[in-house]
Amino acid sequence: MILVKPIAIDDGVLLSSSIPEPDASVGEVEWVAGIYNLGERVIKSSTHREYQVVASPDTADDPEEGVNANPATWVDVGPTNRFKMFDTANNTQSESTDIVAELQPNQFFNGVGAFSISADTVTVTVTDGGNVIYSKSLDMRDRPLVNGWYSYFFSSISFITRFILLDLPPTNTGILKLEFGGAAKVGTVSFGRQSILGVAQYGTSAELLDFSNPIEDQYGNITYSDGFTAKLVNFDIKTERTQMGVVFSELQSIGKNPAIWVGDNSDINDATAVFGINRDYQQTFDSPSICTVNLTVRGLV
Repeated sequence: MILVKPIAIDDGVLLSSSIPEPDASVGEVEWVAGIYNLGERVIKSSTHREYQVVASPDTADDPEEGVNANPATWVDVGPTNRFKMFDTANNTQSESTDIVAELQPNQFFNGVGAFSISADTVTVTVTDGGNVIYSKSLDMRDRPLVNGWYSYFFSSISFITRFILLDLPPTNTGILKLEFGGAAKVGTVSFGRQSILGVAQYGTSAELLDFSNPIEDQYGNITYSDGFTAKLVNFDIKTERTQMGVVFSELQSIGKNPAIWVGDNSDINDATAVFGINRDYQQTFDSPSICTVNLTVRGLV
């Protein structure tokens, strides 16, 4: 059972991005002092946020001040296209062709993952001191149902929407380069230091939370308004009693910050790999040498 504690990605960590700010290809416009009408949107590169006018009929307020005005004249819509992939919501996606981003946290990292991806290929490279110490390319196309010649020719191609890499060489001075090939969309990128929490046991379970809303008419017919989905994973973990203090400290320090959780690091594509928050934690002292940890992780939409 592995936890990858996230490193916050801000201006000090993001060295470069192929997505401009503002990004005219998605309609972003930089705010300048002036009059803006109800419904108009602008971004501020200084905050990496997008804002929308809610004052009627218009406003001359700075968006940063307008969101806190009473009544509000602007609302914060969300991150800019460049920074959507670095927030903690999978449903906000950075969009561009051949996205390239370079990150240097100047602190220890050896694990990386990205979620809610739509891309042809992904390439991850780590350089340190100008030397490439890690490079891996991933084909995001998959044929999961191929089990014979018939399915080889006639089964559909699906696309992998996430990746997790736990074999990065540890470094605290390295530069992490991420390349998403093709017409790419990226929901969330997270990287950081790995911690071993113990060994996930059989009995660990995963379920899907569906936020679609049922609508029932007067005749009993039911339709659904589409909503987002999220994972809920209940981990059953065994760990040595001598490690319980370390495990407790790790989980306490991460708080409710989203992180990468991997139940089986030998198969990171299974359903127990999730990007989410620690919702519940309980430890039981089973014997003088072994403890059980019950951990519930709520994935983010």
